[in-house]
Amino acid sequence: MKTTNYLGIWMDHSSANCMLITNGKLTITKILSEFTHEEREESRIRGEKTMHNKEQQMTSKFFKSISEVILKADKVLLFGPTDAKQELWNSLKEDHHFDEKKFAAETCVNFNEAQQLSFFKDYFELKM
Repeated sequence: MKTTNYLGIWMDHSSANCMLITNGKLTITKILSEFTHEEREESRIRGEKTMHNKEQQMTSKFFKSISEVILKADKVLLFGPTDAKQELWNSLKEDHHFDEKKFAAETCVNFNEAQQLSFFKDYFELKM
């Protein structure tokens, strides 16, 4: 019998905290976006179009890093305070690698890491 791998991703536009539970073992991976406030200001000086292009490129790279973690899971919870989770989900819909994954999305406040883990475990009713 195949075990189910659960993944909770608390995210905003600057970072993603990925909590993967496989065979009762928790692995946490933090992924940071390279499009920082400093990068935004530097790009803005060169022009609005340059800033927008740079943001799109770096966001795409950020989402690709997250999607590599998602490939390891069967059930995925995307949660966080911004619409970044919906933007990620929209980018994944077009990729058939994710057709068999079960996704859910929840809007929530800024949680510390312990609260993120607790929310994720409670959502899937995981006992650890």
